[in-house]
Amino acid sequence: MLKMMKIIIGDICPHPKLAWWLFLAMILLFSGYVLRGTVPYNFELLFGFFLVVLVYLLKAESWDDLTQKSVLVWGGLILSYVISVFAISLFHAPLLEESRSVLRITALFIGFLVVLAAILLTKPAEDFFWYFLLVSSFVLLVPITMELTHYGWKVFEGEARLGRAYSNPIKFGVYANALFILMLGGFVWAYRQGKKVLVLWCVMTLINFLAVVLSQSRTAWIGWPEAIIGWGGFYLYLISKAKFSFEKKLFLVGGIVSILALIGVTFVGEVMQKRVVQAWSDVEQYLTEENVETSVGRRLVMYEVGIDLIKEQPFLGHGADDFESNLTSKTAQLLTEKYNVSSNGFHFSQIHNQFLMTWINFGLIPFILIVLIFIFLLGFFLRGLKKSRGESKAIWVAGLVFTSATILLFMPESPLQYSTYSAHVGLFLTLLVAFSLLNQKSFTSLRTDKSVLE
Repeated sequence: MLKMMKIIIGDICPHPKLAWWLFLAMILLFSGYVLRGTVPYNFELLFGFFLVVLVYLLKAESWDDLTQKSVLVWGGLILSYVISVFAISLFHAPLLEESRSVLRITALFIGFLVVLAAILLTKPAEDFFWYFLLVSSFVLLVPITMELTHYGWKVFEGEARLGRAYSNPIKFGVYANALFILMLGGFVWAYRQGKKVLVLWCVMTLINFLAVVLSQSRTAWIGWPEAIIGWGGFYLYLISKAKFSFEKKLFLVGGIVSILALIGVTFVGEVMQKRVVQAWSDVEQYLTEENVETSVGRRLVMYEVGIDLIKEQPFLGHGADDFESNLTSKTAQLLTEKYNVSSNGFHFSQIHNQFLMTWINFGLIPFILIVLIFIFLLGFFLRGLKKSRGESKAIWVAGLVFTSATILLFMPESPLQYSTYSAHVGLFLTLLVAFSLLNQKSFTSLRTDKSVLE
């Protein structure tokens, strides 16, 4: 156990035991929201543990790491968003069930600020982050195994979606995809840890990839282009800096291109091709007004209604409690008047677009804050990427890849309406921001500064 703790936490961590407990708590947090439909427990209680750890560290450590400009800006944006949602919800009082649920979910992000502070003061090595991805992949094997046991070969034949039996295929695909697109950048790191870790890394990356494909989640797939561009650029950069012949560089470039081509071929495999063609067909039927009640068509109709709702209350929104009734009545009216479809309206708890959802419910200020949060993240990771050198660029590329994927996730889904989605986004962004800051402060180590390609 001590040997494993030293491997994961690193040699330079001033609080190795605390860092180890933080690692285990984060694995439990990931397990809590991934397995919530199967092994339900309140993973939110773990934030109490993180708070206790932070209180101890605040007494034992200097606060300088918490007063960095990036930390203050990030914390200020998150707190401003939370406060604005709470304030506008109180304006729409009394708070009914939906409002109380949204406020509980929104409060999770205060907990993730506590997690960020605890990581920065504990100062674990960057190995902590990559091992977290590896162990989390093993956690995801539990629902994967359960789904395959339930559906059997129907999953591989495209007759069933991985994640539907015990969870939700879209959420399942998003969880697996986060691990997949981040693990694509960890092969150099895994090589440094030895053959066993490298083999496990390759196997788990492949399993995560297959899980995303078999979930048939188009929402998850939209995270792939930026991952291929980001990590492709990262590996080409390492090759260009490596000290070996042009022929070897050409061979490696050819290998990377071949791998990307293989991914591309897989992308248009039977299962995925079916979903892509279906989406395109849905769009065509919506544009021609042949059928607007397809999967994609319903989203587009709701977007039309969402824009109308924003025009009615642009500054303070309608409040979370009135959303479902407004959506039902407005979609019924739109379908009847514009599309000549007799309908009772759509009954959804969210509009399948987080940006619209926030503006509809809480008005302009929270919407602007969400946009500013993403602008900050993109700028933060881009600046760090430019300043970093060699393999240390990996954590910054990971930040850019995950942030881009999250922005795209917010387009067809409303993750901040669910505690599981919110915990997922909050946990991964917290880890990426924390270890990027530690990388910037030269607190992390990847075992050696030499290039693996030399």
